[in-house]
Amino acid sequence: MRIGLVTLWFPPLVRGGSHLSAFYVAKGLAERGHEVHVFTAAPPHDGSPRHGWDHPGVRRHAVFPIPKPTTVWGQDYASLLMGWYLWRYLTREHLRLDVLHAYGMDTIPAVVLGRRYGHPVATFNGYWATCPFWDHTDPVTHEAHARCGYRRIGDCVGRRDKGRSWVRRVVKWHVLFLSRMFRQYYARRLDLLLCVSQSMREILAANGFSHDRMRVCYNMVDVDAYKHLDPNYLHRRYSIPSSRRILLHAGRFAPYKGSGAILQAAPAIVARHPDVHFVFAGQGSTLSKLKAQTAMLGLDDRVTFAGFVDPREMPNVYASARIVLHTATWPEPFARGPIEAMAAGVAVVATATGGTPEAVFDEETGLLIPPFDPEAIATACNRLLCDASLRNRVAEGGRALVRRTYCIEAQIGAFEKAYASIL
Repeated sequence: MRIGLVTLWFPPLVRGGSHLSAFYVAKGLAERGHEVHVFTAAPPHDGSPRHGWDHPGVRRHAVFPIPKPTTVWGQDYASLLMGWYLWRYLTREHLRLDVLHAYGMDTIPAVVLGRRYGHPVATFNGYWATCPFWDHTDPVTHEAHARCGYRRIGDCVGRRDKGRSWVRRVVKWHVLFLSRMFRQYYARRLDLLLCVSQSMREILAANGFSHDRMRVCYNMVDVDAYKHLDPNYLHRRYSIPSSRRILLHAGRFAPYKGSGAILQAAPAIVARHPDVHFVFAGQGSTLSKLKAQTAMLGLDDRVTFAGFVDPREMPNVYASARIVLHTATWPEPFARGPIEAMAAGVAVVATATGGTPEAVFDEETGLLIPPFDPEAIATACNRLLCDASLRNRVAEGGRALVRRTYCIEAQIGAFEKAYASIL
């Protein structure tokens, strides 16, 4: 097959786990003998290393500029602009493909507009087409609502912008509703919707998308990258005493990641296990608040903020930890963090939200806890720190699951079958 992956960000340009997944899909398809083209932004010219991100079977096309939208309308305009750039490029190069696959939902309009050059397909790893707030959760009760619509958007705006003028709330309500209509217009014109979890598929179905056009293709891990690991990487890189056991939280720091709850749980963990050390690896909008919370709790000597870590070093980062904490408070479609930690043979504590329970099975491949519950975080961590046999059992169970189900070889077959269903 001739397959075109369309993603604004592609390694070495990385903004999140979905961009790593796009690279693994391209690599896996190329190794199966398919002709793979990646339509993306130009790689950086600032000396950023590209070693490890090139593959002989993957051809890159620098098609897009990198837009910087600041509003909902700006994001939607950027999506249409990417459609224009892709259509113009495909027309000029006379490229005919079997599949145009949007791996990055902001490029869905681009593959739909390029339909004449290949069947439009998209991976849904977020709520771009179903929720203007991206999280499907009530801002007050935190209850998850799978279905979104005109009235639900109005309720969410009223609760989130409480105290602001009614004119502002009404305008925002209708802007977000129109944006959702725009996104659904293009999403409904896809030939195939690939969901990263059953949870994602159920939410799309609740919003009126046809089950017949949906397939589940999970995120994947390159298990070869986890063969030779350095369990002391974090200790050495950040001068953490070798006697300390590390509890790791990695990812993009945002309000719906539940990072603050880890710090709330930290005193109860430190009281029982004085040798623990917390590492927060990543960047995001709540980083300054997390640092302030750390100082307020008097945990400066127990917490290290590692900042952005090169994705190629993440296997060693995970291997340095005793426990990896995934504390998302929203119905996250399917996070990479837990399966990457499992691939490194590390025990996982994760919130039972979204697609996470499809990989983290309680007491088998990790421990599941409810969201918004620092006490549950402390209890789960203390159990694993006290019980080495439990920690080793769930770690080995997780590693076996990843090698069986979430490796590139296992998941690429699902992509091939999905493509074949529309050709």
